[in-house]
Amino acid sequence: MGFIFVSCSVIWAILGIYYPSALLTLSGDVVPVLAIGNIERAGAFLILILSVGLLWRLENILRESEGGLRWRVKYAVLGIFIIGGEFIWEMGYRLAYLKIVPVQFGINSLVLVSGVGFFVFAVVRHRLFEVEVYVSRYVVYRSVVFLGVGLYLVILGLITTVIRYTGLTYSDLAWQAFLYLSLLALVVVGLSQDVRNKIRFFINTHFFTNKYDYRKEWVEYSERLVEVQNEKEILSQLEKMIYETMFINWVTIWLKDKNNVFKQVVPQDESNGSKSIDLEHPFIKLLRESVYLIRSQKYGYLNDLGILKLPDSITSFIDENNIALAVPLLAKGEFLGFIGVGPELTKLDYGQDDIDLLKGLASQTATALDMVRLHEELMQNQKLHLFNQLSIFVMHDLKNAASLLSLILQNAPTHIHDPDFQEDLLSTISSASRRLEKVMMKLRALKPPEERELRKVDIAKVVGQEVDNFRRLCSGIEIKWEPPSEVYCMANEELLKNVIENLLMNAKDALDGRGEISVTVDKVDDQVVIRVSDNGPGIPVDFLEQKLFRPFQTTKKDGLGIGLWQVKNFVEAMKGRITVKTSPGMGTTFEIILSCE
Repeated sequence: MGFIFVSCSVIWAILGIYYPSALLTLSGDVVPVLAIGNIERAGAFLILILSVGLLWRLENILRESEGGLRWRVKYAVLGIFIIGGEFIWEMGYRLAYLKIVPVQFGINSLVLVSGVGFFVFAVVRHRLFEVEVYVSRYVVYRSVVFLGVGLYLVILGLITTVIRYTGLTYSDLAWQAFLYLSLLALVVVGLSQDVRNKIRFFINTHFFTNKYDYRKEWVEYSERLVEVQNEKEILSQLEKMIYETMFINWVTIWLKDKNNVFKQVVPQDESNGSKSIDLEHPFIKLLRESVYLIRSQKYGYLNDLGILKLPDSITSFIDENNIALAVPLLAKGEFLGFIGVGPELTKLDYGQDDIDLLKGLASQTATALDMVRLHEELMQNQKLHLFNQLSIFVMHDLKNAASLLSLILQNAPTHIHDPDFQEDLLSTISSASRRLEKVMMKLRALKPPEERELRKVDIAKVVGQEVDNFRRLCSGIEIKWEPPSEVYCMANEELLKNVIENLLMNAKDALDGRGEISVTVDKVDDQVVIRVSDNGPGIPVDFLEQKLFRPFQTTKKDGLGIGLWQVKNFVEAMKGRITVKTSPGMGTTFEIILSCE
C-alpha cells in the first residue's frame, strides 16, 4: 500500500509539472477555488480507496492486539486514523464538489499535525522502533543532519509567514545577515560534542529497545584487543572504548599487583604517584561479593542484592574517586581489579543497559589481562630455564678450574723452595680460588630457591662485617653506619651477607662514585628492620612498579638484572620481606624486615 502511495505521488507530481490543467484550474469570484480536472478526480478517488483500506487494516490490528500491546500501539493507531480520516474527508469533498478551497488548507494542516503528533508521541514513549525490520541507530544518527536542516527550514518558513502577515519591513541585507547567522549557529551547535552526545543519548533511549548496540560494541572491542601486546595497551583500549560508548567524562581502573595491593592504573598521576589500597579494604571486600555497585540519586547505594547501607570507609572511597557505577574484573574466578565510571552526563541514574555493557567490557578485559600475564610468565620461565641450563655448564667449568687450583695448592709446598715465591704464589692462588668459589655460589643461587637452614644470628655483627669490607673497596662515597648493640634474629648468615653485599653494590652504582650511603639496623617489637639508603637519582616509577625484583630487568648499562631478584628470593627464604621507597632526585631506601620468632 505504501508503494502504491509513493508511485501515485510521483506520477501526480510529473503530471502537475507538464500538464497542470489536467489537475487544477483557478476559478471563483469571491473565494478563490481550484477546480479539479479528470486526473485529479482519479487521484482523489485512488487516495480515498487507499485511505479506507488503511483504516480497515488498522482496525483489524487494534482488534487483534490485547493487553499491553494494545496500550502500546493505541496512540500510534489513533494518529494514523486521524491522518487517514482527514484524507477521506478531503478526497470525498473534492469528488463531491469537484473543487479545492485553499482557505481550508489551514484547518486541514492542523488536523494532519495533530495526527502526526499522536504518532510521534507513541513512537517516543513506547519505542515503537522495536520491530522485526532492523533500523541501525547509526543510520538514525546520520539522519539527524537532515532533521536539523528540516527544522531550520520550518522555523525559517514560520518567521517568514509571521513577517508577511504582520507587515514588518526589513532590508535585503538584514534578511541575508539573519539567514547567515542562523545557519552558522545551527552548524556550531551541530559540531558541539556535548550536543551530539545528548542527541545520541535521546535516540538510544527513546527509539530503541537497548541503550547500546551490544553486538557492535563487542565486535569492535574484540578487534581492538587483537592488536594489543601488553597490559598497558589493553587498559588504553578499554579506557578509549568506555569514553566512546558511554555518556561520561570520568573512568578509573584499579588492578591488583603481585603483592595483593590494588593500584589505580587509569588515570595515572605521575606527579603524585598512583593511589593504592590493600586487599582487606572494605570497598574491595564489598565488590568481590557483588556483580556491580551503583550510587543512585534516588535509592542511594545498591548492588545486585538490593539497596545497601554502607559504612563511611566505603562511601568516602567512592566519593573520593567519583564512582557512580563499578564492576569487578574477574578471570577464572580471580578478582583482578575493578572498573569505575563517574556519573552520567545526563544526570540520570545508571540502568541495566549500562551495567550489562560495563560487565561485558570488564569480562573481555579480564580475559585479555589474564592471557597477557600468562604469556609473560611463560616467557619468563623459558628465560629462567635457559639461564639455569647455562649456569650448569658454567658451574661445571668453574668446578674444574677450582679443582686444578686446589691440586696446585696441594703440591706447591713440596716443589717450591723459594719462601718468598711460595708466599706470593700461594696467596694469589688462594685468592683466585676464593673468587671462583664465590662465583660458583652466586650461580648456584640462580637456581630455584631451596630450603635454607635458619638459626639465631647476630644481625648487627653480620651487617657490620659487610659494611667494613665494602668501605675498603669504595672511595669518594661516605658510608654512615652506627653499630647497634647485639640484635639477634632467625636468619641464614650466608644469605644475609649476600643480601647486604648486593644492596650496597646497587647503592654504589646508583651514586656513580659520589654520594652517601646509610645503613641502619633496628629492633621493632619482635622484628628486625635493616635499611640501606642512598641519595642517588632514585628508581624510575615505571621500572619500580613493573620490573623491580624481576629477573633480567635492569637499569644498568652492563647489568644482568639478577642481583635484586636474588635479594628478594634470599629474604623470602629467611621468612622475611623486602620493600622499597624511592623519590626522583632524592634517593632510594631498601627495607628488610625479619622475624625474631
